[in-house]
Amino acid sequence: MEREKYAVVITTCNRLALLKECVRCASCQTILPEKIIIVDNASDDGTGEYLMFGLAKEDFYLGGDRYETVRCPKNLGGAGGFREGMKRAVDLKPDWVILIDDDAMLHPDYAGLLLEEAAQGWHVLAGTVRTGGAVDSLHRRNITRYGLFSKPVGLEAYRRRFFFCDVASFCGVMIDSRLVEQAGLPEQAYFIYHDDTEYLLRFFRMGIRTVVVTDAVLDHRTHIRGERKPRRYTWKDYYAIRNRLWYVEKYGTKVDVLWNRLDIWVRVTFRNRLFGLLKRDGYDWKYECDTGRRAVRDAKERITGEMGL
Repeated sequence: MEREKYAVVITTCNRLALLKECVRCASCQTILPEKIIIVDNASDDGTGEYLMFGLAKEDFYLGGDRYETVRCPKNLGGAGGFREGMKRAVDLKPDWVILIDDDAMLHPDYAGLLLEEAAQGWHVLAGTVRTGGAVDSLHRRNITRYGLFSKPVGLEAYRRRFFFCDVASFCGVMIDSRLVEQAGLPEQAYFIYHDDTEYLLRFFRMGIRTVVVTDAVLDHRTHIRGERKPRRYTWKDYYAIRNRLWYVEKYGTKVDVLWNRLDIWVRVTFRNRLFGLLKRDGYDWKYECDTGRRAVRDAKERITGEMGL
């Protein structure tokens, strides 16, 4: 029986040191990938030059036919990067596509363990994400009863050989390429946050859950930050709020939509206005108020447009 082929899609933007380690890990799998597709989101830190001239000099280099670079003319975000990478991967017709950012370091047997379990007839698989040496359960989640919220699968599940989850992040998920042809590509408009949740919900609606193979491990080179409460916003929170409204409106019931809107009103709109009035922490919370307002407004405009109202 011919061994199934897979491609690895890596998205990167201005993190050359991480990218080098990431490509090394993808290139040193016990079962080698048919193709490693590196999506460069308009980096200006020398990434383009490295991919063109430096990669071929590395000791792990597998030969030019194994690597392909997709250079985006502007930063499309993680969502746009994965869309471009998957589009190219599907054109090459591998059996499977593994998705990772440049900060995900696959252990040597990662792909092999997923492929071994895939032989049981599964269509979406993932491994264990570790951050700082500990299991990071945020990446493998189950949908809650109302609101299409999701919660991490408990750590006790990682003691088993494998378990199922409803949705998973793009940090090491492996997808049957035939499903990509059915479900389409990730939503570029999401830019960052919830693009992976929305995409895995497409499969979940087909009755397909993700199989997490616990012995397949990747190291996520990021930091678990202890955030001060109440948390201040960054520019990413705009996308987190807007995109959650989008995907719940798309896939949720009327109860889910109502529950989600109420949650955002309480935890975003009311929270920030109240903290602003109280001058909590000596700060006016104007950025948070404006961010939440813009996110809700822009989500509503898209939803209204899609409904033809």
